[in-house]
Amino acid sequence: MSVAKTQSHVWHLLSNELGKRLKSAAADGDLDQVEQILNNDSVNINVRDSIGATSLYWASRHDFDDIASRLIAYGADVDQADYEGRSPVWTTAFHGHTDTLKILLRNGADIEQANEEGWRPIHVAVDNGKIGAVKILLRNGAHRKARTKQG
Repeated sequence: MSVAKTQSHVWHLLSNELGKRLKSAAADGDLDQVEQILNNDSVNINVRDSIGATSLYWASRHDFDDIASRLIAYGADVDQADYEGRSPVWTTAFHGHTDTLKILLRNGADIEQANEEGWRPIHVAVDNGKIGAVKILLRNGAHRKARTKQG
């Protein structure tokens, strides 16, 4: 293997390992650890875990809005969905995390991005009785008459 290929392979492994540590820190709400990892130029900020979720997905799911803001500032993909199509906006709407939802929408996240079954953020917010999230989604242009694949 050439030196360039070896260096590229090592960088890729380091980048993914840092990305995995970042995902764990984001899911645990450890802002200090997130900041430390983000300061490493080698980190793959959008690395996926076993369900396809990223650090931003986990920060959003657990309503760690400060961590979500930092990840976005460092270039996290606001629309990167897991393997079932659940985006950070989708998961914040599902759980009713209004502060994180506002941050995602202010940063250009797709308000209509549906999961594999065609459920959009507005659907899961309504279905789970997350009135605050419903209001935010509607104020930001969510389609009022959106349908799932089931109708």
